[in-house]
Amino acid sequence: MKRYTLAGREKEAQRLTDICNSGKAEFVVTYGRRRVGKTFLIDQYFGKKYDFYMTGIYQATKQEQLSYFSQQLKKYSGLQFPEPQNWIDAFSLLEQYLQKLSRKKCIVVFIDELPWFDVPRSRFLSAF
Repeated sequence: MKRYTLAGREKEAQRLTDICNSGKAEFVVTYGRRRVGKTFLIDQYFGKKYDFYMTGIYQATKQEQLSYFSQQLKKYSGLQFPEPQNWIDAFSLLEQYLQKLSRKKCIVVFIDELPWFDVPRSRFLSAF
């Protein structure tokens, strides 16, 4: 995977390299004020080459978020999955897809704007 040079972000880029080379599942949270380049950092480091990517939709309902999830899963997997009715089903479908990928590389799942998924009664966080 091509790594991009990120001026002033060498420490963060090295940390991402270490995580990709760890050989185990890792969960990375990038947080900070708005408009400081969190998504830009991840996009540049991975060259927008994700095994799965989706971003939360601001003020969308649970059903709208799940529908978008389903569309993204189809886009990345090339497979047809039933539309999930809840987040437990959605993450189960994602797991099925990811298990079919080669384990010899760093598998990257990027979920951007994660708080936007956790709408009232969505049970997103409990499923996640």
